[in-house]
Amino acid sequence: MNAKRAMISLGLLLASSAYVMQVRAAGSLYTAEQAKRGEALYTSKQCSTCHGADLNGLGPTPPLNGDDFFGKYQGQPMSMLFGKIHTTMPATAPGSLAPNEVADLIAYLLSQSKYAAGGTEFPSNGDGLKAPLPKP
Repeated sequence: MNAKRAMISLGLLLASSAYVMQVRAAGSLYTAEQAKRGEALYTSKQCSTCHGADLNGLGPTPPLNGDDFFGKYQGQPMSMLFGKIHTTMPATAPGSLAPNEVADLIAYLLSQSKYAAGGTEFPSNGDGLKAPLPKP
């Protein structure tokens, strides 16, 4: 690995570590206000049509809460969950959500799955999405 790549890798590692430390200090991944915005989006974008008003899923559509949903993303970069929602939702218009809308929706999902709100918003881009999703 050349020196330039090593420096870039080190910079990314430090930036994601800084976000994780900020999240741990704040005790959360999102704010209550962000979760409220996400709940409004969940309603206005008609997410409940497929995922249910209680986020438990309808028919073959998967739930968006609980251990079954978040278990597959815990320990993985938060960009995985963000990317999945950003590129595939809503089913009627995949990829139409703005990055800040995706972050707000994830905040709402986290609020419904034992993750506590705090003083740090869920990121909509950048190094914060490289940090792993912790357990609640």
